Amino acid sequence: MTDSIYAVQGKDCVVVMASMHHAQSIIRQKDDVDRVMELDNDKLWAYTGPPCDTRSFTEYITANMKLNEMRNGYAHSVGEVASFIRNDLAYKIRKGPAQVAYLFAGYDAETGPQLYWGDYLGSLSRVGKGAHGYAGLMCQGLMDKMWKKDMSEDELVGIMKKCIIEGKKRFLVVSNHYVIKVVDKNGIRTRYRAQADVTDDAAMA
Repeated sequence: MTDSIYAVQGKDCVVVMASMHHAQSIIRQKDDVDRVMELDNDKLWAYTGPPCDTRSFTEYITANMKLNEMRNGYAHSVGEVASFIRNDLAYKIRKGPAQVAYLFAGYDAETGPQLYWGDYLGSLSRVGKGAHGYAGLMCQGLMDKMWKKDMSEDELVGIMKKCIIEGKKRFLVVSNHYVIKVVDKNGIRTRYRAQADVTDDAAMA
């Protein structure tokens, strides 16, 4: 999977990043794909996999969460939504697997920021940092070395920057197109989105 996704949790927020390019075999087709979907005001997830699976599955989850909220009269917690996603992927294994890997993040008023790592097999783990795609092979060690539990938002963005630089050094297919979003007690905001050199300090400020 060349469409890499990354996420790191800090003291007060979670920073999620995804490459924006889409390739078919050796052909680069698009550079404006936003793979970080906002589920509601305080939950988002980055996903990777075949476009047919990722689009249909993410739209299905979003619609069902809104339906459940309307039926029950309250919004689900971050952990509840993560469990719903995991359960549906586990069910699909026996029917027709959805080839979707994801990083799910959110902020609960009582428990603070949360980050979950999941894959198409129905696995789910609460983590402090994670990645999917080739980024998982190239940047997991880097994230293990740099990440600390109570990092600030700027420090987390610094890790994302280091991951991009590492990818440029080691990966044959180089992308300068990334989106970075942050979720914290104030909701979700886009920290960075550009089709330019994301290693530029001024651009990422």
